[in-house]
Amino acid sequence: MGIGWGGSRHKVRKKLASTKTDTLKRIIWGPSNAHFKFSCTSRLALTQSAPEGALIKQLPGLEANLPSRHYSGYVPVSEGKGKKLFYYFVVLERNPSEDPVVLFLEGGRGCSVMAAFIHQHGPVSFEKVEPRGSMPKLHLNRYSWSKVSNIIYLDSPAGAGYSYSGNKFDY
Repeated sequence: MGIGWGGSRHKVRKKLASTKTDTLKRIIWGPSNAHFKFSCTSRLALTQSAPEGALIKQLPGLEANLPSRHYSGYVPVSEGKGKKLFYYFVVLERNPSEDPVVLFLEGGRGCSVMAAFIHQHGPVSFEKVEPRGSMPKLHLNRYSWSKVSNIIYLDSPAGAGYSYSGNKFDY
């Protein structure tokens, strides 16, 4: 189950506007407004800038350009045990340094944040294709949360979605 706010764009924007995000924005955005990876401990913390290799330039099945920058990769949580959490970071389509950041968590065996990314509130959605069984196509989602906030999708804990651990006792 994801943590976030449901409802229309207006309701989401109103809710996000009413939350205190100044502290969180200072953690995520540095003086150069560069995008940062985060470490997942008991709190969100700035660790380093997102590598250019994490930049997503296109998605299979999407003929349009992505409406904003997207980054994806793994956050090392415990270096010695090899625990890594999968993240997908969608930068706001308007002014990312001025608007809030939403951390969307998905957990449980087999659950991935990518389900919410595609089927609920991400910047792209599946199109119905004919004939059945043909290659899936994506289209831009005009109701995406990325129109009102930056979104960090995080598969958590290790073993959920694409997150994993080198230690079998972490599962």
